[in-house]
Formats: sequence, structure tokens, C-alpha cells
Amino acid sequence: MKIAIQNSWPNLTFSAEREFIARVQMAGKRLGWSVVEVVTSDEIRAAAPDIVLVTHEFSPKLTPYPTVGLIWSPTAFFGPDPDRVRNILSYDGYLVANSSLRAYLTDLLRVHGKDAPIGRFDFLPSALATTCEPDKSSTRNARSLFYAGVHWDGHRHGDLFAALKGRIPMRIHGDPMRWQHAGKDFAGPLPFDGESVVDAIRECGIGLALHGKAHRAENIPSMRLFEATAAGAVVISDRLEFAIKEFGDALLYVDVDQSADVASQQIADHVSWINGNPELARSMADRGHAIFNERFALERILVQLPAFLEEVRKSMGLCFQFEDGVDIIIRVGSRPLSMIERAIESVAAQTHRHICLIVVAFRPIDGLTDLLDRHKERFTAIKIVEAPDNGVRSTPLWMGLRAASAIFVGNLDDDDVIHPNHVASLVRTLRHPRAKRAPLAYAGTIQVQEDDGHWYDQINFRGDRGQTIEERRQLRFLEPFDARKMLQFENFIQSNAWLARRAALTSDILLDPELIVAEDVYLYLTIMLKGPFVASWRPTAEWNWRSTMRDNVMFSPELWGHVWERLHQKLTEAGVSFEPEAIAKSAANNNRGPVHAFLRSSWKFLYERELLISRTRFALGLLRRGSARILVLHILRFGRR
Repeated sequence: MKIAIQNSWPNLTFSAEREFIARVQMAGKRLGWSVVEVVTSDEIRAAAPDIVLVTHEFSPKLTPYPTVGLIWSPTAFFGPDPDRVRNILSYDGYLVANSSLRAYLTDLLRVHGKDAPIGRFDFLPSALATTCEPDKSSTRNARSLFYAGVHWDGHRHGDLFAALKGRIPMRIHGDPMRWQHAGKDFAGPLPFDGESVVDAIRECGIGLALHGKAHRAENIPSMRLFEATAAGAVVISDRLEFAIKEFGDALLYVDVDQSADVASQQIADHVSWINGNPELARSMADRGHAIFNERFALERILVQLPAFLEEVRKSMGLCFQFEDGVDIIIRVGSRPLSMIERAIESVAAQTHRHICLIVVAFRPIDGLTDLLDRHKERFTAIKIVEAPDNGVRSTPLWMGLRAASAIFVGNLDDDDVIHPNHVASLVRTLRHPRAKRAPLAYAGTIQVQEDDGHWYDQINFRGDRGQTIEERRQLRFLEPFDARKMLQFENFIQSNAWLARRAALTSDILLDPELIVAEDVYLYLTIMLKGPFVASWRPTAEWNWRSTMRDNVMFSPELWGHVWERLHQKLTEAGVSFEPEAIAKSAANNNRGPVHAFLRSSWKFLYERELLISRTRFALGLLRRGSARILVLHILRFGRR
């Protein structure tokens, strides 16, 4: 098996993800697997893995490969953030750290109507299985306390370490900028190589495992607990429910909810007892080490991955399931053969087998006939429809719709592509009982910068290393159905992202509106008369964008400026009812300027009293990670949801 594991914080010198990635690579080698570290979607595509593991929910799914989110942060971190929740919804499966996260995801998927597997086993930020040399306690030096911390969220446990300073032998590792107060106890950073942390804990003999308040509240263990038990050290842990339940009296405990003076005294007493009772301490460390190797070693967790991957693939639609016929329309005539070939090959690669290709040509294309001949065995049929070359974009699409005869019909622009499971996942969505009355299902959309030099930024690309992350893809649309937005022309369904029931395309809908642009919006709004749409919650459509060439129709504002009045007129004639007051109010609000938009969005961001504290913490975390600009952009995006 080939795994791509994504480093979600590539610009941070000190990141726990880097250490975990190194361990997964080493564990994969022991299991006979290939594990590659990736950052961008281009790197994922180059690796062509069987599965992508995403270490942090700041990174969305951006490729066709099965993408599984490792959900082991407290919900207080990501729950208030609509962008991070949307990224989570883009994943194909979930590996979670405990039952409470499993319950959260179960509810999240149920509310949104998404069907994706959640691992039934706990996927923990663990360490490699180890063998420890027998410790001759009578000959070794006194044990010292080991602690390592990136402390991305500030001066965590600062009062506790200040109270411990000079009282016990202690060795601290981490980011020098975070540990300037530690003095001689600070021993510098350790390499993120999967081994050095465990080796250093083994040398010290005592590991301190502390968790933040949010982790304790949601009973989510950190890497420190597993590193220390893997090292065969005596472990002093806070009273995390997981640690007490799983390790029991194999650990020593400290009550970090007490004052720093009380907690530091408890730790000092434990260290004194350990060094005063070497045989008992050794026995305790051995019990903890045995529990770790038996239940929590990383290899034992990862070995369950292949079976889970099969569940993910089936859920995605990568395994052939349905016999329904599907017609896919491609309009050609204005773009080169190479683009058309790319689009057709993406349809040919579909896991859904029963597909008829309808090619509507409004202008001759050299080589098109040979291209179609090469693919004729793949499709149930290939229909070629000749359309007039009159500059009206709706005409060839409507000619294709009238030529369709299968149960389902979809569209693909000749410069875009769809992922291999696109059709299958939409068919599966429309066949679900909850969608029995839905006339149309739609997927999420990934926008792709085809021209080099135009990269998309993400909050998690910020950091002290200052490197430019060349990410050419972004999750452009992944939205619940909202008829109000559609009626206000806030379109969130890309032209290649949908699949409609052919039966919903009645004779009135099949009348060509003769629109030079916005034909897809017209189609959606008229089909909406048949009922609400349903989302697959899978980003399987790619919208190719050329910022240098600027040949996308969206770069032609003069076309759009003339079409809105006609579009509104044609929709009214088709029976679409608008609310002029609401639309006028929306337009007026949009013209009030960025200050009004920010104030309105800020009020919405802070309105829910029960989430005020967690959202304020999130905002402060953004400021620490990036800048005020990032926070402003996040609040504005939040306000638009």
C-alpha cells in the first residue's frame, strides 16, 4: 500500500505533525508499505497514492485520491470555524481519536446528509513499538524529568515549569522562542526524525505528559503519553481519563487543575519517590511499556488501515455498484483538441460504466473524429450533435439536453474535468431514499490554477520558514442547498458538478433560453421548480482556471453586464418567482462597503453566546499564527455563510 501523509503546517519549523509523519514513514517501512510526505495537491498527484492522510483539518481534499482526515483535535478548536468544518466535510473518511469525536462526526454527517465511513478503532498520535534493554536500576544515575513542547498556543503550563525550576533534575526540549524562561533546564530542539524524542525520554528515565484544557475536557491523548511509555520511562501524567483508564497504576498522576505550587510539589514528590525506589519504579515503567506495545503501538493502529480503505473506496463510488444509464454532454468548438481530450478522458475514467457521451459541436475541430473513435469501446454510445455557431452558449447545451435519453444527464465543459467517482457518487446520492424527490444532485468543486505563478493561500501555509507554498488548487464550492442564494444569483453549483434526472427535464424546461452566458444558472433555477436539490458533499468536479490567459468566460464582464436583465425576464417567463425586495436589499447590502460587511460579519461571528469563548480563542490563535489580515478575511467569509 502507498500512503501520502500531508504536512498541513509546512512553514512551521516546530510542528508536531512533522514528528508524527516521520513515525508513520518508519512504521510503514516495518509493514512493507510506501509512505511519502506531501504538502500540495500537485505532490499528492505525483505520488499517486492509495490513500491520503490529512493531519489537520485546515487542509481540504483537493485530489481524486481517497482522502481521510485524522480527527484528533478537540471540537472546541475546529467546531466554531465554518471553513475547517467544510474541509472536514470534504474528506472521504475519518479516523478519530475517541468515541466523543466519533459521535460528533456521526452527527455532523447525518445533519448534512453525507455518507462516509468513520473508523471504529481509535486512531491515536502514537509512537513505534519498541524493545527496551533491562534497566539495572542500581547502576544507572538518578532519573531526570523529560518534557517536550511546541506550545503553539502560547505560554502553556508556564507557571508550573516556573515553580519546578531548580527543584528537580529536568530536561526540556522544543522551540527556543517558547522556552526562553527555562534557563539551564532547556536542552534545545530535537530533530523530527521519529526516534530522537523517544531516545531522549529513555535517557532521562521520566516522561512528563501534560495536556491542554481542551484535550482534557474531551479526553484526547497527546503524543507525549505514547512517546514516554514507548521509551520505557516512568510516566507522570495529568489526570486524563484515557490515561487513567488504559494505563491505571502503571503511571503516576498529577492534578494540574490545582495551583502551580501544588502541582509542582506533586511532581517533585513523584521524582523523589522514583529515584528513591528504583526497583518499584522500574516495575511500573515495564508495565506501562507492555500496555503501550500491546494496545497502542503505531504499527498496531496502522495495520487496520487497509480494511478501512476498502470501506472508503466503496463509499466514494470507486467500486462499481449501479447499472443506471447516464448521458454526459460536452460542448466543443472554441478550445483546442488537447483540452477536449482531457475532458473526455476524465469521463472515460469514470467508475460508473453505463455512460453515453453526447458531443455537441458548434464549430469543426480537427482530430475530433479520431479522438472519439479511440474511446468508442468505453461508452455505451457516442452521439454527435451539430449546433449553430452563433455565440449563444445555451443553444448547444439545450440541444444536448434534448438529445439525452438516459435516466440521468450531466454536463462537462470541454476545459474542465471530473474525478473518477464523480458520476457514481452522484448516482448514489440520487438513489438514496432522502433524495427520492430531488431533481438534481450536485458535487463540490475544486478550482485549479492552470497557469504557474498563481497560487492559492491557506491559513496553515503561514509560518516562520517563509516559503512560498505552490498550491494551485482550492476548495471553491462545497455548500448545502440554499434556494434563497440561488434566487439571488449566488451560484454554488459549477457547470460540470451536477447530475439531473432526465424525467425532470420537461418540455417547458427544454426550451432554449438563448443566453450568451449564465445558461447554467437559468437551468438550475428552472429545475428548482421541480424540487430542492441534494448535495453529494464530495468535491469531484474540477474547474480549470487560467489567470494568465484569461480565456474563461468569467473574465468577460461585458457579457455578464448585458445578460442579467434578459436572464431575469426569461426566468420569470419560465415561472421562477423572485422576491424583488429581498434581492434589492441584498444588492444594497453588498454595496455598503467593506466596513459594513466586516461589522455585520463580526456581529454574526460573536452572536452565539455559548460559542463566544471558543471563537474568541480561535481568533487569538489566528493572530498568533498569521496576521490581522487573515482574521479579517476569515470573519468576512464567516459572514457570508
